[in-house]
Amino acid sequence: MVPEGVSGLGPFLDTNFIGSMSLLTGALPLSMVCAPPASSTFTGRSFATPGGEVSLYGGSRQTITPSFDYGGSVGNTEYFISARGNWNDLGIENPTPGLNAIHDQTQQGKFFGLCVDHARRSTRFSVISAASHSAFPEPNNPNQTPLGDFGPATYDSTTLQ
Repeated sequence: MVPEGVSGLGPFLDTNFIGSMSLLTGALPLSMVCAPPASSTFTGRSFATPGGEVSLYGGSRQTITPSFDYGGSVGNTEYFISARGNWNDLGIENPTPGLNAIHDQTQQGKFFGLCVDHARRSTRFSVISAASHSAFPEPNNPNQTPLGDFGPATYDSTTLQ
């Protein structure tokens, strides 16, 4: 369903969209000499029967991950939408030996929408919509001394944001 030549959808395309996936490794045919040593192919889910799912995952470090997806078809048109959020208190690895870092919460979200109209057997019209938001505050490492000739000689590094 995704048009050929469309790349860079990694941050947006949710795994809920994948119907099947295969990974080819090892010796590749001569026609793929310039290709990387491994090749993956995925096929989107079938939307002949409308359906979807809503899920909520929670875990350690105050992790909450809600998600939903829905797909279906009307006549010659197939559609799919998905959204996923991720909030937790371990955005980037802690630079201190303690358990909790200061300012280490992350907020992430993504949306993906696809609508494909198979107007004729040899023609299709696709509309792809995607959005992504990721915020990773830098965790603080307290009691650091400023480097260089700029700024104050001492600075409370726990107040950095």
